[in-house]
Amino acid sequence: MAQVGEMLRAARMNQGMTQEQAVQILPYDLRTLQAYELDERKATPWQAIAVIGQIYGGKKLLFDALQQNEVWQLCMPQISTDKSITEAGCTMLDELLEMGRFHQSILHIIRDGAVSPNEQEAWATAKTRMYALLASIITLLISDGTMDDELLREMEQGRST
Repeated sequence: MAQVGEMLRAARMNQGMTQEQAVQILPYDLRTLQAYELDERKATPWQAIAVIGQIYGGKKLLFDALQQNEVWQLCMPQISTDKSITEAGCTMLDELLEMGRFHQSILHIIRDGAVSPNEQEAWATAKTRMYALLASIITLLISDGTMDDELLREMEQGRST
């Protein structure tokens, strides 16, 4: 998987911009943009990624960068950022139907507020399905652009992680 700096550089180039052109509309100077693109900083601030992604027109950039985050990798499913709305919608509906097959198992497991030893295998399977459903929902939201503006505003205001 590409580093965040490589993603930023590729997104800028996809827009046909030089670094000099980009800093004319970004709130960063040339050296800062170069540092971000070369991954010279320990981590590119999420607010910078959000601002740059917005300028470069990139919900794909935002989610590709987000998936590089170690916390995301530990607790979230891999998100596809290049599916059409049709493909993403069909995948989400398939996952929703698949999840429906587990609703009785989930109700049985959660009714006492704990996962007992004999429920571990069923719970692991249900969690796998839940992650797949979550990934498909986010993929669908990304594919039609409905998350763009709200997500960017939240990230710029520092409320998103």
